[in-house]
Amino acid sequence: MTKAGEIGGRERLRLATDPQHQEMHHHPVMACLLAPSVTLAQIETASAVSLGAAREIERARAASGEWADFSLSAYLQRLHHGLPAHLQTQHAPPVALPTDRYAALGGLYVIHGSAFGATLIANKIRAHLDIDPAPYFPAIDKTIWRRLVATLNAMTEEEADAAVRGACQAFLLFKRIADRQTLQHTLQVTPFEALHQPQPVDAAINAAGAIAAP
Repeated sequence: MTKAGEIGGRERLRLATDPQHQEMHHHPVMACLLAPSVTLAQIETASAVSLGAAREIERARAASGEWADFSLSAYLQRLHHGLPAHLQTQHAPPVALPTDRYAALGGLYVIHGSAFGATLIANKIRAHLDIDPAPYFPAIDKTIWRRLVATLNAMTEEEADAAVRGACQAFLLFKRIADRQTLQHTLQVTPFEALHQPQPVDAAINAAGAIAAP
């Protein structure tokens, strides 16, 4: 077996998932976070998406029996503490995550990286709202992040392939959960009559911002 290449496993993961990463940046649930008009409800919704994704990624990690050093248990506890109870409802996962060793590591890369970036978003939110956004975007220990990156960079080609597969599935999970939140919000705010106008199913889904599975 050979090492994952000159660019390193972490960079390979970043490049492989960049289209999905950019798609999530522009998703309605996430894009509003950097706007001066961001509301507490929007912050809570984005945090609930992170909770749902982290919960499933941690389950996949536990099922793999690996990577206890990168467990999301403490992160999940902080998210639970920050969110109101009605946003902590558990739903059936919209995407099944792989649980083999390095695929699970790829999923952990996604959620640890997301949490790391969310702390930067929290700093910007402080400039717009008179609230402490930290409970909604709990930080990940930088020491753990550095160890995770070192582990990624030590992967073989075969291990990196599995990690990319797991990371892509984790990003898809993030998107499907965000789509579900968008659809739920649309159903809550759209008048009953408008919801029952005849229209193609695909158009109704796209209007809600929830794109059908590829």
